[in-house]
Amino acid sequence: MLSRRFISEAVDGFFRPKVRAKAAGPPNTANTSETVLSDGAFPEPVLRESACAMTPNYMIHVDEVNMTCVNTICDYGPMETMGERLRAARKKAGYGSAMAAAKKFRWPTSTYAAHENGQNEFSVDVAERYARAFKVTASWLLTEEGSQARRNVVIVEGLVGAGGVVDTSAENTGPDGIEEIEVPYQLPDNAAAYRVAGDSMFPRYDDGDIIIVVKREQPPFELLNFETLVTTSDGSRYLKRIVAGARKGQFDLESFNAPPMRNVKIQSATEVHSVVRRGKWRSLDAAGKRRLMQRALKEKA
Repeated sequence: MLSRRFISEAVDGFFRPKVRAKAAGPPNTANTSETVLSDGAFPEPVLRESACAMTPNYMIHVDEVNMTCVNTICDYGPMETMGERLRAARKKAGYGSAMAAAKKFRWPTSTYAAHENGQNEFSVDVAERYARAFKVTASWLLTEEGSQARRNVVIVEGLVGAGGVVDTSAENTGPDGIEEIEVPYQLPDNAAAYRVAGDSMFPRYDDGDIIIVVKREQPPFELLNFETLVTTSDGSRYLKRIVAGARKGQFDLESFNAPPMRNVKIQSATEVHSVVRRGKWRSLDAAGKRRLMQRALKEKA
C-alpha cells in the first residue's frame, strides 16, 4: 500500500499546541498535520492496512494549532454493500445528494434513499435503471464484479428525421430513453446518442446511423460550419450545420436534402462527437443482461 500524507489548511479547530509536545519528533512541514508512528520505526509517515485498527501506536502532531479536517484512515477499499456502490456511482455521476438524483430521474425519493443507505436491497431490474442513469454496469452495482464504468454504452435519447428534425416526443419517453446501445469505442461520460430514422438525409446519413453528441453546450459562434445538435429559441431541436446569419446574433441552419433555415435564434448548441454507422453498433438485449446478472447473484450467494 502506498504511503499517504495528510495535509490540511489552518482554520479554527480543536487542536491545541500541547498536542505537539506529545508527538514523536518535531514537525517536518509548516502548516501541516500528519500521522506518525510513535516508535519512530519509519522515517516518514506511512500508512499500512493494519493501521485500520487505530492502535495506540499512532499519534498526531500538529505544527499549527488548527486544521481544516482530519482525514480518516482506510477511506479506500472494497465497497461491500449494494448501497455503498450505488452511493459511489451517484457521486461520481455528479449528483451531490440522493434527493437530487431521485428528483432528476423521477424516482420515489424514499425508495431510492432506502436503497442507497442499505436499508433495502434492490432487484436486477432496478439495478439496470440505476446503472443507465449513473453510467455504470448493473452487475457492478449488484455484485461488485466486472468493470464499474461502461464507456462504450450509451442511451439513444431521440430520433433524427427529415430535415434534421430531432423527434422530441421520442426523447420524452423518460430517463431510460428509447434504447441502450453498445458502440465499438469508448465514449465520454456525458455522451448521448440519436438514431437516424429514414433516408431523408442520404447520402450524409443512412437509416440506422447513430449520432453521438457530448452534453456540453457551447456558444453557437464557436461551432460555425460544424454539424451540431441545435435547440432554437422556440424549443425545436435539429441536427444542422451552423452558418453565420445575415443578422447579428442569428444564424442559418443547413442540412442535406432540406432548404436552409435563415436567421434563426439559437438557444443552445452541442457539437457532434462522432457517427456510428448502421451495423457497427448493437442494441443491448435486456433479457440477456438480466439472465447474466441473476446468475452472478446466485453464484455470489
